Amino acid sequence: MVSLAGCAHHSGALTASEHREQAALNQQRAATEQKAYDPNATAAAVVAPTPGAAMVMRLYNPTEAHLREADRQMSQAFEHLKAAQRLEGFENQMCSGLSVAVRRACPVLAPHVTSVEEVTNGVSLHLKPTASAGELGMLMRCHLAFALANGFDREPCPLYVKGVQIDLLHDQQIDVVSSDPTVAVQVRVEARRLFGEPLALR
Repeated sequence: MVSLAGCAHHSGALTASEHREQAALNQQRAATEQKAYDPNATAAAVVAPTPGAAMVMRLYNPTEAHLREADRQMSQAFEHLKAAQRLEGFENQMCSGLSVAVRRACPVLAPHVTSVEEVTNGVSLHLKPTASAGELGMLMRCHLAFALANGFDREPCPLYVKGVQIDLLHDQQIDVVSSDPTVAVQVRVEARRLFGEPLALR
């Protein structure tokens, strides 16, 4: 069995676009926190250096928490940007040599499918003898990578939902499945919308 999903992805995962939006939000928050930090601010606190020691007065900067929060927000922004780059790199890898128009277009499945079988975790597409599972799988893999990077709602296609995985079992069968039961149900609903009831197609 060859997996055409290419990378782990669950129903709650962000797309590359969403990662970049979150990174921008983190950067804005960091800038706000940075402005709230005053390097010249001072306050006094009475503390005991060690248990039982005499109390002493120490000066501290009461705005340092803003600086720490700014650093935390920038760290999160960096992680989101790295995640976006991974997804965009995955798209480029899976869609090597294919135009943006091809990447975003829904792969045409119906002419190549002879029957659709509902399985526990999704559906199995049984292909006609004349169909090439390798070529069809390449287009499906590319579109899934495009959806992961750019958003599943940007160019909605039946069967391509968040959390889906595409497995090439052999030359005449492609499974569209998910380990998430909710996503598996959605895949079956999408398959019925695309192919009708799960019977042999003529």
